[in-house]
Amino acid sequence: MGIGLSRRDNVFDSKSSITVHGREYHILDAIGQGGEATVYRCQDKKGSQHAVKMFCFSRYPPVQIRQRVDGFMKEARILQYLSGRSPHFVDFVDFEYRPKENIGYMIMELGRGNLRQFLQGMPLNEPLRRMIWQQIVNILVALESARIVHADIKPENLILVDNTLKITDLSLAFPSTAMGQAFRQPMIRGTLDYMAPEVFLHETSLESDIWSAGVILYEMTYGRPPYFGIFDRHQKMDAIARMTPISYPPLNDHYLFDLIQQCLTLDATLGVYLSMTDGLHYPRLAVFASIITTTIFICFILSALLTQKRIYLYLKGLLGTDTSMMLLLSLMSLFRQLQPIFECKYKNKKVNLYLDLSIVCDYILYDTELIVE
Repeated sequence: MGIGLSRRDNVFDSKSSITVHGREYHILDAIGQGGEATVYRCQDKKGSQHAVKMFCFSRYPPVQIRQRVDGFMKEARILQYLSGRSPHFVDFVDFEYRPKENIGYMIMELGRGNLRQFLQGMPLNEPLRRMIWQQIVNILVALESARIVHADIKPENLILVDNTLKITDLSLAFPSTAMGQAFRQPMIRGTLDYMAPEVFLHETSLESDIWSAGVILYEMTYGRPPYFGIFDRHQKMDAIARMTPISYPPLNDHYLFDLIQQCLTLDATLGVYLSMTDGLHYPRLAVFASIITTTIFICFILSALLTQKRIYLYLKGLLGTDTSMMLLLSLMSLFRQLQPIFECKYKNKKVNLYLDLSIVCDYILYDTELIVE
């Protein structure tokens, strides 16, 4: 059973087969070429098709091989760790490194195309954009829950499997310990159009992934990335690093416009977590919640001053229930049992809006009790 490598760049021909831990896979065709690996479509003896990512380390200078192998092992272990934790992570089958041949294999779930195939320089229609964005948000939430920073989110790394968007290519990924914590990176790595400004300071975090997702949303909306018009690589790097103002052509959908701007900021957490609640229309939810809460507060205070005792008691019970719910959500958020949808940062400090609203409600209850008495 030959490996069947050609002399040019050590690629497989279509008649090759490989074995990974004793299991044979027949190579069908090449489906992708990256900077460090080539991806092939393969088939096992049961007829199931997979993707095999092949790394040929012998093409690197001897002093770099150990580092490249370590990167291969890190990516394989992260893929193995994520597999099965979310429907938006690719199913990982197996991996093997062969030191005698200086070759590494990763066997994983096969996609039926990637997001780049949908983005052909034209904006996506609203239903498709909404569906894709919601799944991207789900991916961000799953990565945050797993404490993994991807560091290279782009359309080419988002594949479709039975209408489910899945994240792949974790060659730059690394474990993270806390939301908002940035990690120093020795090298600036990533895909330029989708890199966050802080990456050029050698700092990468979940917020960097949110920025990359925001670039994709911008591209789905306008048909191009934000700095697409800058063709010189160094000028583009400088524009992103310096946070050169992004051009936002007018949109009829003000909620979408607001969300894109929220993502493409240095502190993008609030916009994306709010968007979890209502697709692309998270500001509508925030406005409605604000109006309803304000109305309850005003009615409650007026009832304490002007109305009968029983109406006051009814509204007191309503506000008390709201207070209890917000306090419960705050505690669940603190203990990581609920995604902190209403959590943001102010002056580098986390602000839990559930808890703040709960405290405000408690104060109004206490103050109004004094007024009634």
